[in-house]
Amino acid sequence: MYYKTRDGITYDLAVFSPEEQKCLEWLKQEFAVARSWTSFQERTASGIINLAKKAYGGNWDNHPLYQIQQDMVANVGIRQKELQGDISDMFID
Repeated sequence: MYYKTRDGITYDLAVFSPEEQKCLEWLKQEFAVARSWTSFQERTASGIINLAKKAYGGNWDNHPLYQIQQDMVANVGIRQKELQGDISDMFID
């Protein structure tokens, strides 16, 4: 399975560690119930950033999970009509 962002970047989810897979599942659950992009950002940013820092150190903002979380933030905003644009393809086979 892959994740494709609004910018057309594709991440291979099969290479994620078990911890990263668990965080991804958590992101999916949070996305499903998010009522606004700001609430989704507030609820998920800290956990994702902490994991990304653990794995990538000072380069944490390049971690795929952080990039996916940021894309999902925008998608929540678009879904709720708080932001303009098209929702990304997100999870693809």
